[in-house]
This record gives sequence, structure tokens and C-alpha cells, in this order.
Amino acid sequence: MNKRIKTALILTPILLLSLASSIFTFLLVLTLIFFIVAETNLLLTNERRNFRILVYFILFIPLYLILIGWVDYSVIINSILHFLSLVIGILLITAGIINKDKEITGRTQFSYLEGRATVEFLLRESSALFFITGVSCILLLYESFSDLKWIIIPVLTVFVVDSTSYLIGSKFGRHKINLLSKLSPNKSLEGYAAGYVAGILFFLFINFLFNSPITGFYLNFILAFSLPFFAIIGDLYASGIKRNFGVKDFGSILPGHGGILDRLDSIVITLTLLSLVKAIL
Repeated sequence: MNKRIKTALILTPILLLSLASSIFTFLLVLTLIFFIVAETNLLLTNERRNFRILVYFILFIPLYLILIGWVDYSVIINSILHFLSLVIGILLITAGIINKDKEITGRTQFSYLEGRATVEFLLRESSALFFITGVSCILLLYESFSDLKWIIIPVLTVFVVDSTSYLIGSKFGRHKINLLSKLSPNKSLEGYAAGYVAGILFFLFINFLFNSPITGFYLNFILAFSLPFFAIIGDLYASGIKRNFGVKDFGSILPGHGGILDRLDSIVITLTLLSLVKAIL
């Protein structure tokens, strides 16, 4: 836990400084996209990993960034792609759990995709789309320093949900949910409940403290209950991806945290939700 806190304290000012100008923000998003593509190269050989990265950055990413930057209704299109990839991923993860029939030795976890190349491909690419569309919401939410609240509020809310779930679950967690335990065996019902309630209370508090950019009591109330829920869904989704591919972490670049995607799983879905809210307002 100490490593996790130290890493968070180091990364937070770096992320905030990257929002100092539009150029730095764009470079931050581009860097995150690079790690997304790299860390979703699951079960691929080195040769295929290099080819996949090349295809993404020569073809897909430039076209996608043009879509985000200059196409009308880009927020709507981006949100549709994000939640569509989430639904596809959930269906594939569920199918993987149901079809699991044997333990794969030599890996830290089970692989549910052995011998299922098509499903493996769809799950890998839909997960990449989920994360790419999610981090790209930074470009849609943040145009100037006055928009900083749109980034800080969901990030801090997710931090509270994750931290509370971990602390309460590790100390008082006794009850498991059968299906969810197959995705994340160490998580408990007590941890999820505590994280969810803490997220609701914190979201309401921080919006009051920061003079929320979201006008309307009822909308804030709805978001207070929605954001922590989606943060938990994002965490379970990422756990399902890793479980299906038989890996513990997406990477090892962050001490105590795993990969970059292990820190983004709950954040990207909340950023996407807020980008829709901002567009509507």
C-alpha cells in the first residue's frame, strides 16, 4: 500500500502540470494512448506486438484524433464507441468465464481464451478501444485551466472509491459474490459497498467545496450515485480482461500499481460520462 501511495503522490503533480497548456495535454493523451496499445498487446509474440503498435499509430490513431478534434458531435460518437466496446467486452468476459474448462499452467492466473483466437482478438481490440476513447475524453473535457474541475472531480472520486474499497475490503471483507469473485477474487461485498457509499459522499462534498461546474441539484445527485457505480464497473471490467488473458497486471511500470491501465480502468469510464454531461450542458 505504501508503494501505491508514493506512486500516486509522484504522478499527481505530473498529471496536473501536463494540463498547463493544450500542447502538454495533447502529449499526455498521446503518451497514454501509446501505453494503452502497448499494454493491451496481450498474448502476442514480440513480432506481432510491434506490428500491432505500428498499425495503430500509422493508421488508426491519426484518424481517430482527427475525428475527436474536428468532427461534429465527436463527444457523442466517442461515447458510443466507448460504451459499445464496454458492452462487447462484458459479453466476451462473461462468455470466457462460462467456457472456462481448464487451468493453464505457467501463468499467474487462468486463461479463459486458450484456443479461441477470434474471441481473443475481439476482446483485445475492444479493450484497447475502451481505454483509448476514455483517455481521449481529456481532450473533450479540458480546453482551458477553468475546465480543471471536470478532470479533478472524477479522478479524486475514483481514488476515494478505490482506496475505500481496498481498505475496508482487506480488513472487514467477509462475503464474496460468486460471479464477481471469478473476476477479482480478493474483492468483497463489504469493500464494494464501502467504496460506493464513500464515492457518493465524496462526490457531493467535493462538488460543494469546488463550486461544481455542473449546475442543477438533481443532476449532481444523479451523478453522485452514477460515478462511483461506473468506477466499480470499470474496475471489474479491467479485472475481467486480465483474468481472461491470464495475467495479474497489464504491466509493471508503476511500483505497487501494475501497469498504466491498472490505474485508468475506473477513471476512463467516469471521464466519458462527464464528457457527455458537459456536452449536454
